[in-house]
Amino acid sequence: MSYVNNSRAFLFFEKYLLVPYTFNFIMINKIRDTIEFAQI
Repeated sequence: MSYVNNSRAFLFFEKYLLVPYTFNFIMINKIRDTIEFAQI
């Protein structure tokens, strides 16, 4: 029972925290690359 609750909590974590964080990380890197390219 505890394993089911933990896996469900992990799915919740993965869906609502990990995915947006990864998306933001990628977007920040793209913006940073664009800024560095514009400065050259």
